[in-house]
Amino acid sequence: MTKGMALLEERLGYTFTDRDLFAEALTHSSFAHEQSCPDNERLEFLGDAVLQVAISHALFSAFPKGNEGRLSRARAMLVNTQTLAMIAMDLGLDELLRLGKGEADSGGRTRPRSLAASTEALLGALYLDGGHAVADDAVGTWFATPSRRSLTAVMLATTRSKTHAVDCKRRPKPNREWLRRTESPAKTAQPMPPASVLMSTLVKTCSARLLEGPSARQ
Repeated sequence: MTKGMALLEERLGYTFTDRDLFAEALTHSSFAHEQSCPDNERLEFLGDAVLQVAISHALFSAFPKGNEGRLSRARAMLVNTQTLAMIAMDLGLDELLRLGKGEADSGGRTRPRSLAASTEALLGALYLDGGHAVADDAVGTWFATPSRRSLTAVMLATTRSKTHAVDCKRRPKPNREWLRRTESPAKTAQPMPPASVLMSTLVKTCSARLLEGPSARQ
């Protein structure tokens, strides 16, 4: 576990000061019940709020003419269970999650909801241990990697095409084989770049097609 956590810190580009907090972020409630220790649900609650603020701020700043409805739809397409589960697998959280025996035996390491929760819990832990800047940089990095196809989904969310909406719902479930097909280049452990990466990615990917169309000005 220690070796795996060290590798995760290398991927994050951040070393936790509070090791107990780090371990708690990786602890599923099933494991906590068996071992009588804290689970990651409180950190998940905090991480969800941190993530919402980070993405909302990025969209608010990048698209000054976008109205509240479109901003909300764009955020919903960026922040969802599938995207967060893919981030968890990018980071290797599926292998590091501390699960109870029953949960592990029933496929808990590949369950999207558990993976998404671990991503939010890790973000909550980063926020508590390193502060707002560390958490913001993490969000910027996670949403700027090649496998973040949700940036394209944001563009689909702003259209009225039913075909696009159906295609979006049919995106493949997160798994390592799918990630290998969509990632280029292969994942490498690198320090996190500035949080401005998220902003620039949003602007370059979505451009005026996202939130600054004629209907956004009405």
